[in-house]
Amino acid sequence: QRNMELNPDLAPRISAYNYFLAALDGTKLPGSIYSSWPLATHADGDTEVHAKHLGHAMPTRNATARSIDSVLAEAGNPKINLVKLDVDGFETDILRGATGLLRDMKPIFVIELAPYVLEERNSSLADLTSLLQSSGYRFYNEENQSPMPPEPAQLQSLVADGESINVIARA
Repeated sequence: QRNMELNPDLAPRISAYNYFLAALDGTKLPGSIYSSWPLATHADGDTEVHAKHLGHAMPTRNATARSIDSVLAEAGNPKINLVKLDVDGFETDILRGATGLLRDMKPIFVIELAPYVLEERNSSLADLTSLLQSSGYRFYNEENQSPMPPEPAQLQSLVADGESINVIARA
């Protein structure tokens, strides 16, 4: 909401939703997730801190799990051109709930690739790349738009442990 206030020319074209995106509506959520920055002020020792990216464990107790496809269907299936995914390891689950979006609209994705957090969520870079490639997507360097390797091992070699890179995925 604050970003929309800061960008009044864009606000009429933005719909904000407060959901925990997942493969299926009603998915059981973990008790907490790490955010990459503190969402609230905490006293020292008040929250668990991730060992690599230092995000704070934040509770999910009031969150509702929804798939992208069901949220879009409820909104009348608006045309989606661009999706930014920076979800700390939940990318594969979210995209499993976006099969209609991937099939019908083929938006451009800007994705933060962090293989170590995918693995923490029982996924892998191979799972993520397979899912996108089966829908006709290829990866491109965010900075210069050059094609990136399609093989997960080669792609993973570009990302140091505990780090991430932004990539573009286009069909």
